[in-house]
Amino acid sequence: MAVAAPSEPLPSQTEPAETRDGKDLHEAVRLASESKLPLELGSIEISEDGRVVPSAPGHTLTFSFFYKGLPFAGEVGPESGDSVRLVGEFGKMPFTAELPKGRHAIRQVIADSQRSQRTRFFVTREQDLRLAMEAVPPQPRTPVSIVAAVTALIVEALPGIEAMTDTLNERLSAGRKNETSVA
Repeated sequence: MAVAAPSEPLPSQTEPAETRDGKDLHEAVRLASESKLPLELGSIEISEDGRVVPSAPGHTLTFSFFYKGLPFAGEVGPESGDSVRLVGEFGKMPFTAELPKGRHAIRQVIADSQRSQRTRFFVTREQDLRLAMEAVPPQPRTPVSIVAAVTALIVEALPGIEAMTDTLNERLSAGRKNETSVA
């Protein structure tokens, strides 16, 4: 099946690709040469039309990732002293009848985490289990230093993450055992 060509060229087709790419590359090299190196987080961005441009001041960088199947959301403020903040989602707090020992173990993980200055588990009003983490990344705030700060936070919280996921996995195992014994 043939696709009909548009009657008017698309905006990105008004210049030959090699000319656009050459101009974009030249502009990106010029911007990098005029910028203080290393390029810090938030100093440049990609515009909607794909060009590398200086960033407007005051933007917060937001990002997300999965670790061990758990979703994490993060943000870094625009100022050089701003922290990297992460929140990990662990699901709902189990009911006492559902997992009495596990509920106690989860409360112990939460209590143990309160000793840390940078990583803490908590339960929301909606009974969601979360892990909040915060650290000031090393200077200069390059993408590498941000990734290093995120990695350091995850490593610091790893014993709690392991204990929490092990306990929550017990709930899943107990639920499967109950399903097979009823059937």
